Amino acid sequence: MKQQIFLFFTSLIIGFTGLTALPLFNYITDQYRIFHQDMDYKYEESETNVRFLHMLNVLQNSKKYDSFIFGSSRIGQWDISELGNSWYKLFYAGGVVKEHYRHIKILLKHKVAIKEIIVAIDHMDFSTKLHKKIEHNIIWKPFPSSVSETIQFYLSYLFKKPGERDIQIFAKKRKLVKNYDIKAVQQYKWNESIKKETLSKEHELKLLKEPPFAYSFNTKTDRMNQTIAEINSLVILCRNNNINLTLLINPFHYKNLLAMDLFRMEEYKQKLSNISPFYDFSGLNRITTDNQFWWDTSHYTAQVSNEMIKVIQNQKPIYPDFGMLVTKEKVDAHLKEVRSGILENFQGIVLYDENVVSDASMNSILYSSEKTGSHTVNAASGIYSLIACFPDSTSNPELSQIHNITLENKTIPSIFAHPPWKPEHFSKLSGDYNSIQFKDVKLSDNPIFKTSLALRAEPGKSDGVEFQLVVNDNTIASQVITGSSQMVNKWHPWTVRLEQFANQKIRLEFRVLKINHTWVDHAFWGNPLLLNP
Repeated sequence: MKQQIFLFFTSLIIGFTGLTALPLFNYITDQYRIFHQDMDYKYEESETNVRFLHMLNVLQNSKKYDSFIFGSSRIGQWDISELGNSWYKLFYAGGVVKEHYRHIKILLKHKVAIKEIIVAIDHMDFSTKLHKKIEHNIIWKPFPSSVSETIQFYLSYLFKKPGERDIQIFAKKRKLVKNYDIKAVQQYKWNESIKKETLSKEHELKLLKEPPFAYSFNTKTDRMNQTIAEINSLVILCRNNNINLTLLINPFHYKNLLAMDLFRMEEYKQKLSNISPFYDFSGLNRITTDNQFWWDTSHYTAQVSNEMIKVIQNQKPIYPDFGMLVTKEKVDAHLKEVRSGILENFQGIVLYDENVVSDASMNSILYSSEKTGSHTVNAASGIYSLIACFPDSTSNPELSQIHNITLENKTIPSIFAHPPWKPEHFSKLSGDYNSIQFKDVKLSDNPIFKTSLALRAEPGKSDGVEFQLVVNDNTIASQVITGSSQMVNKWHPWTVRLEQFANQKIRLEFRVLKINHTWVDHAFWGNPLLLNP
């Protein structure tokens, strides 16, 4: 009996110690600076909960600020001194409209007198994946709005499972360093030295290699309708509280824009215009196509935000094609202008950035093209995707199909072109090669053909193929890709100038020939384009 009592009390003590040790450990380490409510310092190579700390800073200085700009990390570079002294940037990584609406309600609940609000909308607002991440990411926990939420908020940090970084902090292997994310970032000023950095060759090469940002508006499973409803609630909230609201769509770096479903983006802008006027800074323009205005493919520099402020304040911007106020009455004309800007700039981007074709979705390419339902291709307008009139251009679907092919982590909309290998294939073809024909192609005054070739196979299984570009039955260029490990499963950019056929109507043909045998000759014409630079 005594032994059982001893075991019971021993278990009780151990259990109590365990229950108190974990919250005590997390309180002491306080990696996210929640318990210390520390806005000035953070641990080396660690993040703080900026959502919590930004709101806390505003509430502690509620008489100082009456105007706010809400957004994601995209607005971190805004020089708000251009707006006035009473402005505050309430921004955080992955910030979405749903969170901005929540925070505005909390500020009003705490009697913060709000005169003006700017909400910068991102493509990330439509990402179901991002919203799930926000819900489950402990670093991104929102500022609590009630007593019960406050209790749950702190308990989640007290009883969280410690990680390696927490242990290092407890062992004093990580020092507290200055945190510039909360107070200091509010005094951010545009500096000309930054422009020199973004103009450097190293920066240019870095962005050319960089892929689009992860959360892109490119799927029919997005949450566009939920986002529209959230924006509508935000507009009503501001209207009912006499708050002057400005909505804007952030600029998108050209790589991000071309990775989106542009038809879906048009649909979104139509719906948004029915709710409220907004400023649209997206599209392909002087800012979004020039890497000097971007830190990476997701974040623009303060030089860009200064231009945005000029547009919002009806001042004369340096770049007149950047930003427009869109209303319900003007939205159709605006969308037509955006399309025109994409058509104008896309051809130059494709010539400048070899990787952008791999980043562009099929919809983006067709969006930028003059799609037809026949063999006639009018490429004289400046750009044409030859995928746009496929499959009318082939007579043998088994040998030639459209696929999105991923090689070297690059997905490119492609025409699959396998050389014939069955008797029935040859009966339908004029030669022993794969043939894809575009019968009436009207060329421009400076035509260029551009594609990325590929042979997908295990090294050594295929002996290779020969790609031929044929005009009016004459082979004008060819490229051999062997079955070696150095050649297969890679994209091979291929550019052919067609000046000798300028302003002519031609018959353009893609041919793929076997080398010796046709085993696994899985050949691809990656996004074939006709350009007029």
